[in-house]
Parts: sequence; structure tokens; C-alpha cells
Amino acid sequence: MISGAYAHLNAQTEIETRLIKQLDSLAFAFEKLPNYDSAIFYYKRELSIYISCKNNKEIGRSYLKIGRLLSEKGEIAEASKVFFKMLKYAELANDTSRIAIAFTRIGRCYEFLNKNENAFEYYEKGLEISEKYSIHKQSIALYGTMGNLYLQQNKFEDCRKMAVKADSLAKKLNDPYFKYGADNLYGLYYSAIKDYTNAEKYMLQALVYNLRKNPNASHTGGTYFNLGEIAAKQNKNKDALIYYSEAFRIFKNQNEKKNLKDISYNLANLYANQKNFPQAYEYQKLFSAYNDSVINEETNTTIAELQTKYKVEKKDIQILLLDKEKLLKEQKLAETRRSMLFYIGIAILLLAVLIFSVLFFIQRQKTVAAINKKNVALVKLQTQMNPHFLFNALVSVQDLILKEDKLKAINSVTKLSRLMRTTLNNSDSDLITLNEEINFLTTYVEFENERSKYKTDFQVSIDEAITTDWCLIPPMLTQPLVENCFKHAFLDDKEDRKINLSFLKKEMSTTSMLEIKLSDNGIGINPNSMKTNSDSKAMKITLERLNNLYALQNITNDGKIMQIQNNTDDNGIAIGTSIILTLPLLEK
Repeated sequence: MISGAYAHLNAQTEIETRLIKQLDSLAFAFEKLPNYDSAIFYYKRELSIYISCKNNKEIGRSYLKIGRLLSEKGEIAEASKVFFKMLKYAELANDTSRIAIAFTRIGRCYEFLNKNENAFEYYEKGLEISEKYSIHKQSIALYGTMGNLYLQQNKFEDCRKMAVKADSLAKKLNDPYFKYGADNLYGLYYSAIKDYTNAEKYMLQALVYNLRKNPNASHTGGTYFNLGEIAAKQNKNKDALIYYSEAFRIFKNQNEKKNLKDISYNLANLYANQKNFPQAYEYQKLFSAYNDSVINEETNTTIAELQTKYKVEKKDIQILLLDKEKLLKEQKLAETRRSMLFYIGIAILLLAVLIFSVLFFIQRQKTVAAINKKNVALVKLQTQMNPHFLFNALVSVQDLILKEDKLKAINSVTKLSRLMRTTLNNSDSDLITLNEEINFLTTYVEFENERSKYKTDFQVSIDEAITTDWCLIPPMLTQPLVENCFKHAFLDDKEDRKINLSFLKKEMSTTSMLEIKLSDNGIGINPNSMKTNSDSKAMKITLERLNNLYALQNITNDGKIMQIQNNTDDNGIAIGTSIILTLPLLEK
């Protein structure tokens, strides 16, 4: 069993989870050396596992670690690309904490590239999310970051607002870490506006927290350094020497040469102002040494690249001085071998393509033959249905003409022509949209109502899960059912006539199904004819069409694709008929 910090990673197998732990440990170890290239290598391997498992939250976390190390290496452009990827996956996982961190990191990349306008844009986005979702640690960090950036631009009032927000949050949560962040920002703000009394007060409060938390950390050295600058600006040289000395000690233990360079420079100036020239000289020497060291470290990579380039160029010159004839012979031999391998590869590829094509053609012919056989059956049934409908429709028009009801006869002929046109258009289609079928039925009901003494109320209900413009059914599938209602369901003196048609989506174990239910409030159906309904040719054809549709879709028919039942009242008396069709749910 896997437990601890990795127990929640249930998207991975147990083996993958163990591998992630190992990769994370290796990367962390190389990060502390520091060997950032090796750390990034192992973090990327960890990332690839998360990507294969589609674990968006941990993908964002891995991108954060990689981007952070690229920033440490100074590869800011690459780091920003990684942080944008982190942002994408954090949003996919709805991980608000890392969304805020991603915005912050992107802002810092822009700040490093001196694009302060872009930096503020992303800082503000990160702060908005942090404040909205109470991500307090990130809020404090952003107050400090934005406050420092405002100071660099001499926007002192904006910096003060950030300090007020940080202080208000710290007091609300009564958290020493947040109080330190607020005090540090207040100290920098008051120092910038030359209110050194308050600057020293808040910076000393920040120092108390640092000494209690970690007296030898870089943050503690930074606070001592800030106090040294505040004291020096007030000509409190003795205090300044004490603060700078403590900062120097901490940074020397941490081997932070850039900070040591800055402190040495300040100490040299401080001793020079006190006329203590021997000490000023000693720190001036240290400043020069650390300055040279920083410059050397920054140029080490460039020098290494130049050395590598020199070695490569030297080797190239040696190659050019070789015996040209021997070199040409070797190149010709290698070219001949490559040509042979190329032609052999082409021949093997062509042979494979030929074999695959033959096998594909044979299989396709078998598949096409099977599909055509099923399609022929469907088309045959559909061609039987179309004349059946037209014959019945013409009989209806004939009946109106015999009654000499000219207006109704004309309206019926108009609707019949529309129905015939639709039937003709759909005659070549295996499937039409549900919307087209409903429109056809509506016109058909209007056509039947033209010749009837009592109008039939026709209502259609559709499941919200069904989109009528995307759902597909065979043409004229439901028309015979509606037609049977008009012919057999109602007695001649029946006035309140209703037909309800519903379409419902149902989920089966392996596929989605469409249930079509047609109900009327007529006289019901003879129980002896419910199983086969043998007196209706249209019903037989409809049943055969459904059977062929199941076969065409390779779906097993459970024998319940068409059900006919009487609707009864409390006394068991028939008050109508319901017909239920069940067919595969087909979509565009």
C-alpha cells in the first residue's frame, strides 16, 4: 500500500506512484546540490508519467518545479513558457492555489525582463484569486512583491497600500509569518520616504521573527542588511557596523557572493567616512574580490562554451588536413551503403503496402457485401411503405371529393402534395433527422384532420437529452402508427380525440437507445391481436424495419423492440392504446 503525501495519486498504478516518489527524491537531491540540469531531467520524467495518467493537478505541480529551476538558472524566457503551461493545467484541474502561483511566477518573469506593465498585469490576476479564495500565504507574498516593485518606480503611496493590506491580513490571522511580511514591507516603505524611525521599528520587528524562525537564513541576513542601510542613513555608524557585520557573517556562511559584494562595498564606505582607512581598505579589497568572483561565475559558462568551440574548430582543421583521397573513398563507400539500405527499405515498404492493400481490399469487400445485404432489406421495406402511405392518402382525398367539400379537398390536396414531396425527398435516405420526422407527422395530422368531423389533438414531447437536429431515425417509421390511430382508435362519434407521441433517451449496458411511445385515448385493441397485430400490414413492415436496423448496427434484439398494450382505467376498461418502439439511438 502507498501512503503519505502520494496516497492521493490514485490515477496512477502502484508501480507508477513508487517511480514518481523515486524521481521526486532524486530531483530534490540534485536541486539541493545544486545541480539544476539533473534536477530538471528527473522532474521532466516525473511530468511524463503524470501526463500519461492525465493527472492535470500534478502536471501543473511538475511544471511549477521545472519553471522554478529554469528561473534559478536565469533562463527566464524558457521559464515563462513553462509557467504558462502550468497555468493551463492548473485551470483544467481548477487548482486555485496553483493558478495564483502561476500568475505570480509569470509576473516575476516579466519583471526580470523589465516589462513592469506586464508584470503588474499578472501580479494583479494572482492577487485577485489569492484574495478571493483566501490563499493567504500567496497574498502576503504578492503584497511584498508588488510593494517592492512600486518602490523601484517611486510609487510610494501604492507601496504603502500594499503594506497596509499585508498588515491587516497579518493582524486578522495572527500569524507570525504574515506579520514578518508586513513588517518587512513597512520597513522598506518608510526607509524609501526617509522616515527612518519607523523604518527601523518595523525592520527590527521583522528581525525578531527571523531570529526566532531561522537565525542563519538568507532572509535574516537580508533583514540585517536593510537595518544596516537604515542606520547608515541616520549616521548611526556603530549600529550600522553591527548590522552589516551580522549580515556579512550569514551571507559568508551561505556563500552568497553577490550579497557579500554589496555589504563589502557599504562597509568600505562606512569605515572611510569614519577615517578608519585600514578597515576601509580591507573591505574594499573584499569588494573587489567578490565582484571579480561574481563576474567570473557569470562568465564561466561563456568561457566553457568558447573552449568547447575552440576544441571543435581545432578538430575540424585536423580533419581537413587528412589525406583527401582516403576521405573521399570512405565517403563514397558510405554513400553506396546508404543507397543500398535505402533501396532495400523502399522495397520492403512497398511489399508491406501491397500485402496490406490486398488484405484490406478483401476485408472491405466482405464488409461492403454484408452492409449492402442489410441495406437492401431496409430499402425494400421502405419502398413498400411509401406506396402504402400514398394509397391511403389518396383514398382520404377521394372521400372529401365524393362529399363535395371543395375547400377541404383543396386544402387536403395542398397538404398531400407537401407530404408527397417530403416522401420523395426521403426515398433515397436511409435515415432522416428526428426534426424532419416530426415536421412530416405534423403535416400528416393536419391532412387527416381536414377530412374528419372531429379534430384530433396531436402532442409531441421530447426528452431534453435528445437534440432533434442530430438524432437520426428511418423515414416514415412512426407515420404508420399515427395512421392506425386515425383508422382504428376512435369511434365515429368520439369528440375528444388525443394522440400523444414521446421520444425518450434510455441508457442500456452497452449503448444508448431511443424509446418512441405513441398513445391514444381511443377504444383500445383486441387482446388477441396484441402479439402480432396480424391485421395491419404497416405494423408488420415497421417491425421488420426495426429488426433490420438492429442487424445493421450489430445490436442484439431482445424481442421487445415493439410492444402494444391497452391503457385501462381503475375498472380495467380500455381507455386507449400505447405502442412502444425501442431502437438504437443514432446521431450525426
